[in-house]
Amino acid sequence: MKLLRLAPAKFIHFGTTREILELMNGGVDEYHYLRWSRKVGSSIRSDVSGYNSVLSSRASVGKDCYLEVSYVHGNSRIGSHSVLSYIDVQEQVIPDNVVLHGLKQRNGKFIVRIFGVNDNPKENRLFGRDLDELEDTLGVRFWEENGQAHTLWSAGLYQEADTIREATDAALELYEIVTGGKDFDRSLWTAASHKSLCAGFNEADPDAIIAWNKRMADLVTMDGIAKAIRDQVPAGSIRKLQSLTKIQKEWLRKRLRKADFGEKMRLHYYLGVILEDENEVQECFRIIQSEVLEATIKNLAYNEQARIVTDHHTVRLPLRVNWGGGWSDTPPYCNEKGGTVLNAAILLNGEKPVEVTLERIPEQKVVFDSRDMDVHGEFDTIEPLQATGDPYDPFALQKACLLACGIIPREGHTLGEILERLGSGFVMHSEVRNVPKGSGLGTSSILSAACVKAVFEFMGIAYTEEDLYAHVLAMEQIMSTGGGWQD
Repeated sequence: MKLLRLAPAKFIHFGTTREILELMNGGVDEYHYLRWSRKVGSSIRSDVSGYNSVLSSRASVGKDCYLEVSYVHGNSRIGSHSVLSYIDVQEQVIPDNVVLHGLKQRNGKFIVRIFGVNDNPKENRLFGRDLDELEDTLGVRFWEENGQAHTLWSAGLYQEADTIREATDAALELYEIVTGGKDFDRSLWTAASHKSLCAGFNEADPDAIIAWNKRMADLVTMDGIAKAIRDQVPAGSIRKLQSLTKIQKEWLRKRLRKADFGEKMRLHYYLGVILEDENEVQECFRIIQSEVLEATIKNLAYNEQARIVTDHHTVRLPLRVNWGGGWSDTPPYCNEKGGTVLNAAILLNGEKPVEVTLERIPEQKVVFDSRDMDVHGEFDTIEPLQATGDPYDPFALQKACLLACGIIPREGHTLGEILERLGSGFVMHSEVRNVPKGSGLGTSSILSAACVKAVFEFMGIAYTEEDLYAHVLAMEQIMSTGGGWQD
């Protein structure tokens, strides 16, 4: 005898509802050596059984349920021993021991057929109620044809609706009517169109069934990515995709619209890895930069109390060497988890090589002079000083410093007005001596710190070490360099 494992394969069950529940909630485990599973093509993370289905992490599901090509949204509640097939459940409550099966009809309408797990379509009962008796009690007709067999299969019980949500609501209302939990409105019943299990099956749209399967497969993939992000599964371990379908793009658009900062940037990063799309990865970093910059700009405050308090002031700072923990100080990691770095300040040939000098001048202008960069700029209007975000601007650092320290407002005002209040114009000299670019010794961030420290002391602005760190980080974001805290 030879044992064959038929995979990939699709299992189609012909039998009772009770049998499929028993199979999917225990029986299938007996065939684990064939890699049969309670969850097939689903993004379900709990112990709920499902095929090609999505289950919200906020939804509650009772014992021994089975989801088939269905989506359970939000805070929905599903009772025990129930089967959902081809439906969307949106913040709804599903009773115990019921089957809900959705079908789109060829006329474009939807029906959701509801019956008990133990109901037999060949019998004349629904949820334990005799249907002839129920028909008399409600004063309506379930069977239109004389001589038609009075069975659950042929009873016109299920209301047609324009959407799957409305059809599901109608099915749940039918459950309440049959079990006595809701008063019956005969006029509403007679005004609506109803179909039997038989008619709903015969008039179903087969193309719509195939489309619903494909839709759910697309949504399972995207929900799986979202849950991988939540569970911190590495992006590189997720199956690659060639592209996103129309349904997946729509899912992504809606998800990004309501996502917080952390999920938004991770969605782009994960998709960049999964699709091997560098544009998505870059969008991730753009969001990080944009979010941190936006928060930084909101906290910028124009300091109208600042005044030049000395004619000349120089700040010199050392370099730093990093022993470990680098990048844990960098957004977004440090914003979400904190960070720890170990480093030390070092001198170069016994000197502090980072130097910033501020000097009062009689002219009503601001002058930037960078000796190591060999650039010189003079400004007698405010607009060029307020133009930031260009990392190729030779004076990006100096402009960011004046904005972060509140010397220059983000917008409005005139330079003459500001310099008159400060007491005069000024020159900012900056230099990093004998340190090559890209040395890894923190020169750019330390130069930023020197600029902030020099401006605070030159302008008579009281500060703490925490203030200094915060303003340097703000400078990094204004300059679009996205640096960290350690320097």
